[in-house]
Amino acid sequence: MEDISECYPFSRFEEQIESFLGLLVPGGVLCVYNANYRVVDSNLMSQLEVIRDPELIHITQPVQLFHPSGHPLTNNLADGFLFRKVAG
Repeated sequence: MEDISECYPFSRFEEQIESFLGLLVPGGVLCVYNANYRVVDSNLMSQLEVIRDPELIHITQPVQLFHPSGHPLTNNLADGFLFRKVAG
């Protein structure tokens, strides 16, 4: 797919992540894996920190990753899929 934004815009992804964040208390953990967009590209990162684990850092996802513009990324490195809520 050359542009996923027509059927699944990044704004919808951010809305879903924001609803999950609303359920977490500070210190709570969010796992987003196998999604078409990356959480690290969202405006919600001010509320999150990436949980880095050397054993998990180079994990790729089986689905195609897309830029917030809707165009495919050239690699499928997750660049963080475990997050800790740091702010409310």
